[in-house]
Formats: sequence, C-alpha cells, structure tokens
Amino acid sequence: MNRYLVLSFLAATLAFAILAQDTHAAVQHIPTSFRHEGRTVRVEIYRPIGSHAIPGALILHGASGLGRGWFVFPFAKAMATRGVTAAVVHYCNGFDNRKGKASPRIFQTRERIVKNALSFLASRKDIRADSLGVCGMSLGGFHALALGIADKRVRALVSLGGGLSGHIPKSAVINL
Repeated sequence: MNRYLVLSFLAATLAFAILAQDTHAAVQHIPTSFRHEGRTVRVEIYRPIGSHAIPGALILHGASGLGRGWFVFPFAKAMATRGVTAAVVHYCNGFDNRKGKASPRIFQTRERIVKNALSFLASRKDIRADSLGVCGMSLGGFHALALGIADKRVRALVSLGGGLSGHIPKSAVINL
C-alpha cells in the first residue's frame, strides 16, 4: 500500500477521533445560498447558538458530492461546537452532467464558485472576516489547497486526500 495513502488514512482517522469528542455546545443549522454566474449555490451553515462574530470555514465535499452527508456534516457540526462557523458548500450545484461535475476540465469553474463561497462567508456579519479557513476532502481538498494558495484571506487550511492541481505554479507553493 502506498505510504501516502496510509498517512492520509491515519490523518483522517485522527481527525474523526478529535471531532468525535462531544463538547455539548448547541448548534444551529442555517440553510442559505448565494448566486454565482446565474446559478444558485446552496450552503449549509452550522454555528454555535447565541454566538457573535466568530471564525468561519468552508467545508468542501469530494467528487461524489455530499450524498447523505454522513462524511461531511459531522465535521461541520464538530467545528461549530468548538466555536467555528462551518459552511458546507454544494459547489457542484447547477452542473447539468452529474458525472462531469468532477471533471478536471471544469476545475477552474468550480474554483471560482469556491472563491465566491469564501467571499459569501466573509460578508456575513456573524463571521470574523479576518479568521477564515477551508477544509476539503478529496476533490474538495484539491480546491481547498488551490484557494489557500490563491487567496490571502484563508488563514487555516485542511486537505484530506487532496492534492495540488496542475495549473498551480510551483513558485506559488514554494513562496508560501
């Protein structure tokens, strides 16, 4: 088995173990959306009840989408119990071809949607725009890394099973 695959698995297992700890904070779920190039992009926000402006983070799903959310929503809820507003972005909304949503040909289109999602999150009054992060899984990890390199507003980044897209110059990574 590939050493990197094993390390990725161990990192994900550790993340789940940490997130599984219950802090008993009440969390509210806020379904919302924003517009991007004529399409509606759904966002599901999880945040602590009664909190003021707090840090926020995008949660980006993998190529298979959210499905029933059993892999993505626990991350969002756990982040909210720890004082971070988590925004699960349905960044593949509006693509006609279900199988083509994860295509490398439209990577930059999805990248623009994710960047607009960060702007949407930063514009909310209940979010500290100076404390933004992004967490991506698989395809979402590719987008998280691309966004973290391209957008200086990203202050924290987690990529589970993602990698760097070929359109990102090596000099951008080296100069971080």
